[in-house]
Amino acid sequence: MWDAAPEAEDGRAFITWLMPLRSREAGEHLIQKVAGLRDNAILSPRPLLEDIRGALDSSVPAVMRRSLQAAASEGDRIALAMRDYRQRGHARATFIIPSQAALAQLLASGTVFRIDPVSPITSTAPGDGAEPNRPLPADMSGLPVVGVVDGGLTANSYKPAEAWRAPAFIPDVHADTKHGNQVTSLIVQGHDWNNNLALPPLYCQVGTVQAVPKHGSSIFVDPQNLVAYLDGLMGAATNTRVWNFSLNIKEDCPLDGVNSLSHDIAMLARKHAVLPIISIGNKPGGHIQPPADCEAAITVGGRQHDANGKPAGECGVSLSGPGPSCMLKPDLTNFSKVRVIGGTVTEGSSFSTALTSPVAAHTMARLRDASPDLVKALLLHNADRDAFDAKLGFGTPAVDPLPWECRPGFVTLQWTAQLRPGAAFYWELPIPASLRKTGKLKGAGALTAILNPHPMVSEIAGMNYFSARLEAALQFERGVTSNGDAKFHNLLGSLEKERLTEQQARELDHKWSPVRHHKKSFARGVQFDGENLRVYARLFSRDLYLYGMNNTEEVPPLETVFVLSIGTGDENDDVYNELRDELGTFVEAAVIDTEIDVEIGDS
Repeated sequence: MWDAAPEAEDGRAFITWLMPLRSREAGEHLIQKVAGLRDNAILSPRPLLEDIRGALDSSVPAVMRRSLQAAASEGDRIALAMRDYRQRGHARATFIIPSQAALAQLLASGTVFRIDPVSPITSTAPGDGAEPNRPLPADMSGLPVVGVVDGGLTANSYKPAEAWRAPAFIPDVHADTKHGNQVTSLIVQGHDWNNNLALPPLYCQVGTVQAVPKHGSSIFVDPQNLVAYLDGLMGAATNTRVWNFSLNIKEDCPLDGVNSLSHDIAMLARKHAVLPIISIGNKPGGHIQPPADCEAAITVGGRQHDANGKPAGECGVSLSGPGPSCMLKPDLTNFSKVRVIGGTVTEGSSFSTALTSPVAAHTMARLRDASPDLVKALLLHNADRDAFDAKLGFGTPAVDPLPWECRPGFVTLQWTAQLRPGAAFYWELPIPASLRKTGKLKGAGALTAILNPHPMVSEIAGMNYFSARLEAALQFERGVTSNGDAKFHNLLGSLEKERLTEQQARELDHKWSPVRHHKKSFARGVQFDGENLRVYARLFSRDLYLYGMNNTEEVPPLETVFVLSIGTGDENDDVYNELRDELGTFVEAAVIDTEIDVEIGDS
């Protein structure tokens, strides 16, 4: 363990979890023991303020400068860990251990239940860059902004697309600026560099975050300082709702728990209502690499393209899922072999991620009351696969229609609800005439639901990271129960879990995944009674003791977004207006009027 840890100024760096203890008296005793180890067996890393002090000059916008200073002025890591431990009964911190003897002393103290060497954060793939040869739109000021957490931006021709630039977290001499230029080129105008691929022509602005060192760099990056730095940036750049992370820690995610950096990014995403887009990682490696196991993110893997530039089979470079704690990762895949700045052809999940971020950013810009989970749900809903695959995820978002548009012959409904465990929730809707004109239900449908599990997540619970789960289904009526009540069956929905063991429910139905996505064709027709369908949802909870709760009545309402599409697929069937007319004032348009011209061609 000592040999695997990176060298810092006064020793080697470890991420350390303090022992969670039930009673306040035991917790205070642990704090006293940690205090006794301070300056002997454990040291605190350099504060974030020292790392970025020189960059906080008058050239940095005042809002960003104040936000970063607030994030950096809370004290050293050991003091912060002691404060968190008093408040929550558990804490995690980066400790600098000066010697192997000191490491043995810490482990023998009984204050620690887990300790890991800090792993370096690097760009997903290295590459070469040069100046682009394609012009940008004359006015980019109204375009969505993607925060690009990467090696920085040095290509002068992309400066007109830069909405803001953060003070550098990694000095220029250590930053992977070549990779940063490549990723930026794809986010700004990936469709121009790859006009042979089926990509929507969606330009974006960028916010530059220089935070990723070159491969092989000896610079030490404290992950907790990085999180505090990002916290400050996200608090300042409130117009930036999508953040691209084409970076990974070069180690496999353990399937029995969520990586600490992944957990921290999820907490930032929920705090600031932003959507991280994160690469799954590249070979060599067994499977998914942190922070791709971030529950709040869209994790993106690679995918090949066919001779017509359409999505094809699995990528030979990208890693595969699934993720820990029943998470279905990657969420999406996109083209991984692409042309980037300077005409270089390269391959990797970094670039799949960069191609996905503009679609997410434009979807966010088009929606009324957009939330990150709603954008994620729409992109999954619009993907080309019917079921999850560990290498292809739920597929690649379609180009025509785009995620905020309805397919011809279909209607799409989306809504948000606050759910609590212990009750079943139902939403009833009339069956459009086109779906039942033959006397049977004939057509196809898709139901996507995403649960925001916070605050019911625990980084100390291992496989039980999620303490709340969701069941969702689209149901139709047929027959009656023994009591004479209408009997409902799932048209779209989960497996019948009462017939499964707990282990089967986790493995086959990914029971504790916060994402439920069901897509199905019922073209042969389904016998039904009545005139309505209904959407069913129910929450379940566990491990309430982790949060100081005694029963489900204490669980706060958890936000869940739903996206439902039903239709015949026949553009001559006006399913959209049929359902809209029936629902009347109960629904409103989900998009805002923004001029985005998209031309679909063969080039």
